[in-house]
Amino acid sequence: METRPLTDPERRYLEWWLKGRKLSLSFYERAVGSVFASGCLTLILYALLAAACKIFGFTMGGKWGATLLIPPAVLWVGFMIAGFMMRRRPDSTAEARKRIQEDLAGGVARIHRFRAAEVMLAYRNERRERTYFVRLDDGRVLFLGPWTFWGYTDPQMTLVPDEHGFPSGVFEIAATPNDQLILDVVGRGDYLRPSDELELGDDPDLSKASRLESAGFIDVPWEKVRKKYG
Repeated sequence: METRPLTDPERRYLEWWLKGRKLSLSFYERAVGSVFASGCLTLILYALLAAACKIFGFTMGGKWGATLLIPPAVLWVGFMIAGFMMRRRPDSTAEARKRIQEDLAGGVARIHRFRAAEVMLAYRNERRERTYFVRLDDGRVLFLGPWTFWGYTDPQMTLVPDEHGFPSGVFEIAATPNDQLILDVVGRGDYLRPSDELELGDDPDLSKASRLESAGFIDVPWEKVRKKYG
């Protein structure tokens, strides 16, 4: 099978998979996220407290009222600290890390060529996030990304499926030889207009579309894709 050298952005992407990394969120995003998280837990805590007060006839007025401000403040500070200290490792198993290390050392991407018989556009976030289901000429159904974990940013490797001429009747997927991490999708044929479109749900089966074989191909008949994932 044909191969090509890894680009510098692709090498950085593989290195990112090999090490833990800090969440790429701004201070504002962390602060807002912490407010929402602490608020949700505070609501649960206060609901339980209200139930206990009703059962035991206890009231939280007077000098005890000010203590109600303590839980949300403590939770917010805790979530803020966790947000800055948290590190994520997309795949931490020893076997997967070994495969990725071998791919990085090998320095090449393997080219997989496909022919598409039909394409269905699936979108989220008011069409800003576009994904695709592809019915191949051999009957298999392929789901194409975006195929990176949330939070990875690189202006030279945006990793969206319709970046380089896709959807197309003929297209190539560049993936690592061992771990089959998808690195690029390139259309090589005529433009293939999507035959249908749907708003994509949050099905967990599609959460690992970063790899070609493990999750890219789905075991769902083409005629049932809309019902299953819409």
